[in-house]
Amino acid sequence: MDPIREAMLKKSRSAKLEQRGKLISLLCISLIVIVVVAILLCGIER
Repeated sequence: MDPIREAMLKKSRSAKLEQRGKLISLLCISLIVIVVVAILLCGIER
């Protein structure tokens, strides 16, 4: 396999960091949604 093709297929460091950032932000958003739903359920029960 020639080096140009290898470089194209291999993920760059910035792409890995971007993927990690997207994952972390998705986890944070889902955590916030869970907290909001829990607060709403507690408010409805009262």
